Amino acid sequence: IVEDEQIVAKYIEKQLTGAGYEVVDVVTSGDKAIEKVRLLSPDVVLMDIKLMGSMDGIETADHIRKNNQVPVIFLTSLSDDESFQRAKITEPFGYLIKPIDLKEFNRAVEMALYKNKIYKELIETKMRFEIAIRAGNMGVWEFWPTEKKYFSDNNLKALYHFNENELTDNLDDWSALVYKDDRELMSSTFNNFLLSKGREFKFEHRIYRKDGSVGWVVDHGLLFEADKDK
Repeated sequence: IVEDEQIVAKYIEKQLTGAGYEVVDVVTSGDKAIEKVRLLSPDVVLMDIKLMGSMDGIETADHIRKNNQVPVIFLTSLSDDESFQRAKITEPFGYLIKPIDLKEFNRAVEMALYKNKIYKELIETKMRFEIAIRAGNMGVWEFWPTEKKYFSDNNLKALYHFNENELTDNLDDWSALVYKDDRELMSSTFNNFLLSKGREFKFEHRIYRKDGSVGWVVDHGLLFEADKDK
């Protein structure tokens, strides 16, 4: 529990203990909360928005989310929209108004634990995916035809022997890296794929690396549609 009013903190602790929860610690500041989360690894943090010290509860929750992956439920007497909008940016797992209702709190904790479990599984999946990409000497790109936007990851840039900041996601820059004799066929193959709305395409072609040498790549594209009516 992170609460700077001792009477309120004691009341909350008594309620939770009586309901069968184990309160591992009660602190009054953001700095202490960050330290205790690191040491104790609690399942859930109850965070008051107004706190003593240099950080308020919203700033503290943002730090915990980014560094510890522990779910935070805001517990506050502030119900104004400005506080809610600030709190929302930190991606909290719940937002309760004092005094807490135990039934509502139980639901918030259950949902927070479930959402955090899913979040951790997504992080682990992403890590395995990135390992597979590196091991398979692959890179990932994404193209939005309507907006003419192109995105690539650092693994793809490395295949062309570029560092992270040496190659932008400008489509013209990437097109220039296609070997000159393969550009027309590459362009027609890709455009036909988009026009036909095929599910996937695969095209092997030559590319220019950063040093001007020529290499071979296989572009394997999958089509994802946000709106099937478009």
